[in-house]
Amino acid sequence: MSEQFIDRRSHRLLKARQPGEQPKLALFVGGLWWSSPVGSYDALIATVGEALPDHDVVDFQYNSSVFSRSDPDQVAASLAEELRTALAEEGYASVILVGHSFGTVLIRSVVLDGHQAAINDTSHWYHRLDRLVLLAPTNRGYEPTTLTQSAASSMAEMMQWVPGLRIGRQALSVKRGSTWLNNFRLRWLDEFTPEQSPPPYTVV
Repeated sequence: MSEQFIDRRSHRLLKARQPGEQPKLALFVGGLWWSSPVGSYDALIATVGEALPDHDVVDFQYNSSVFSRSDPDQVAASLAEELRTALAEEGYASVILVGHSFGTVLIRSVVLDGHQAAINDTSHWYHRLDRLVLLAPTNRGYEPTTLTQSAASSMAEMMQWVPGLRIGRQALSVKRGSTWLNNFRLRWLDEFTPEQSPPPYTVV
């Protein structure tokens, strides 16, 4: 295991590097939680760090509560901005995007937009993308599996009709059959074709 330390304030697992060594980045995006996710991914992030000894690991922070009213497109835009900032400030030579559960949808959304933007921009971060690592992906959406989850989902759906509330909007966006998720999946299929425009190398 390589020497490393965790900078809690910046949510980065930083690796010791030799002089002149070009740094690499692994950007981690976690899934949704019923309660506070603080510290919940520490073990997984440490595992990612061990598997990628020559990469810094950055844990993307966002409101991951199932009650969040966030628009997933806006969260993905924030993720893209963090990625651009990290690459610009640290000069990372390459990036691996690692997602868990809902995080896999967020990174695929960023990749989709990045692929379009990079067509006419040779300096775009997309050209430094090495691969995607999708852990327990929710590409087809999720279904509530318990009575509590079903009740919460039904209540959240009703809340979408209340102006200014929309509690649970983010979670509902990736529920199986949702408009947002269906549109996203169609956009992905339209953007990437195995013959002419293959998607990034992906590990599931």
